[in-house]
Amino acid sequence: MIRFRRLSVACLLFPLPLLAVDPVPPPKSSPFPNVGSKVQEGRRTLANYRWRVKTEMMIDGEMRVTKLEDVHLNPKGGLDWDKTVRYERLPDPTPFPYADPRRSRPAPPSAKDQELYFEQAYGLLQLYAQVSDAQVSAWASKAQITKGDPEREGLTRLRGRGLVRPFDETVVYIDPATHFATEVEVKTTVSDKIREIAFIRLTLEPLPGRLAGDTALPVIAPKKVFLNMNRGKRQIVLEMTFSDFRKWN
Repeated sequence: MIRFRRLSVACLLFPLPLLAVDPVPPPKSSPFPNVGSKVQEGRRTLANYRWRVKTEMMIDGEMRVTKLEDVHLNPKGGLDWDKTVRYERLPDPTPFPYADPRRSRPAPPSAKDQELYFEQAYGLLQLYAQVSDAQVSAWASKAQITKGDPEREGLTRLRGRGLVRPFDETVVYIDPATHFATEVEVKTTVSDKIREIAFIRLTLEPLPGRLAGDTALPVIAPKKVFLNMNRGKRQIVLEMTFSDFRKWN
């Protein structure tokens, strides 16, 4: 059975929505003077909630694993899995007979392959999720701020390299009316040694007012995480959907 590791998504999922954009930042000045404190503030706020996450993995366009879990934020900013509600995995395929022409097709991934892909995908997500406050601040201070993205009308775009790895590229889309991020994208490699391309997209949204309660700022929570990576001739897609947010009793 594939074991799901804890995924420390807090730093990417939660603090970035709290970044504010100055319309015209002063020269040689960071547009995010308080980004480090905002990271910590986002973690503290989300630690008051727990929620449900649905994780699905597809390999070469075929759904291989579905898992539904209850989770919460731990003190270090990661996700702790409370319990598994549902787990489904496509059974290993039956080998084709020797004379069957389908034997010439690429073999479906084995259970061992699936576990390896999960480990790599989760490890990559964890790498970017655990980015430190200092790393986020350093990246934000150098990020390029632009407007008028034709695919995301009305949003401000922050774009820069080196959030974690020297040549990765991170893009954050921010609603200028609220100064909260709506989307984060990262283009990187599967690992330092494996140079195949991987892409991560995170979408966020504010929790309803009844859940946010009397907090000073809107509670921005993750909505979806999408990861696409290549491993040889395989294409691995991992999707996480977050729902059913509720406060701790």
